[in-house]
Amino acid sequence: MAHEKRRENLPPLSGSESGSEEDDDPIVKRIPMFFNSTPDFSLPSFAHFKPVLEDESTSNESQQQQSAKNKRPKTLTLLQYPFKSQNPNSSHPLLPPSLRPDPIHNPQQQPATIHAKYKPGVRSLKLDVPLETKIGINENRFSDERAREYAKGLQDSKNNQSSGFNKKHHNPLNDDECDPLDKMSLGSTLIPEQSNYAVGVLKRGGGEDGDEGEEDELHIVPLDQLLQMRPNLDYLDQLDQINSQADKQARREQGLDSGDSEDGSENEEVDEEALKKKLLAKKKSEANEAKALQVSVVASGDGDRVGAGLRSGGPLFAPLRAAEAETPINLIHYHSETKEAEAIRQKMYSSNKRELVSISSWTELLKV
Repeated sequence: MAHEKRRENLPPLSGSESGSEEDDDPIVKRIPMFFNSTPDFSLPSFAHFKPVLEDESTSNESQQQQSAKNKRPKTLTLLQYPFKSQNPNSSHPLLPPSLRPDPIHNPQQQPATIHAKYKPGVRSLKLDVPLETKIGINENRFSDERAREYAKGLQDSKNNQSSGFNKKHHNPLNDDECDPLDKMSLGSTLIPEQSNYAVGVLKRGGGEDGDEGEEDELHIVPLDQLLQMRPNLDYLDQLDQINSQADKQARREQGLDSGDSEDGSENEEVDEEALKKKLLAKKKSEANEAKALQVSVVASGDGDRVGAGLRSGGPLFAPLRAAEAETPINLIHYHSETKEAEAIRQKMYSSNKRELVSISSWTELLKV
């Protein structure tokens, strides 16, 4: 537990241990803590993400686009990734090593672009992280053949071009017209709020103004939401549908081109008609049984409406339909060394000079 108190009224350090002894202790160090309850993020922040702002707003924009602009995130969001970077000190932890800028050996190299889309209504974030294709092929850890096969499951060319990846999908069954899959898509899952989460930023004292008397400060900023990023494999489902349709088409072509006798084809048609009749009779019997059960269970008009809603699946699938119908907002990714990221970092420091004083001592925390 903690409460806010003026720094000039801080209680003296306890008893037997002097302040100088604590300052000399290399393990235990007392750092004043401040709570930034209302951070003023003029740049909407996803910890290095910012919505794409249009230069001129046209009068033809729909109400949905206008409401989406008003819902742009203003608070801090924590993203949890399914992998750990081999170099956590890098300013580009999401990018593969060969796609990161190399200021020593190749100063002119620009970092690869990370594309992002956000749906504020359902709080859904999607990231497209580029993959190492050329080096991966040379090192036998990237298959161009499989990448072209997986790319068949991507969306049409318009959606892919709007996300920054120029794909050609005029015919998904033609490998020559389909570029290989060169990105990894990550989709977000909203983590339910089970507690009050916050992030801490350590501000070093005496570094900027040259005043060595200033001490380090710990600034606490509340988190608005936590999103867990996971690989998005929707293209595999789409690829499965494409392959199944191709198999059906191949069977039909083989049946038409085969030299089967007319008697054999007639027998197959008879079998198909008999099977259809059996399925139709089964559906009718199930429908009659369901009607009898509904009459015996549902008693009131309200219950009838509720039951009809459940049978249609409206309330159950409403979130999925809302997520599909919402238009996403394009986001720009800024790495940690950009001026935009530095502006967000400076706004995380609390302007309130009321120190957050802990009621528990550090010895009690160590015992826990």
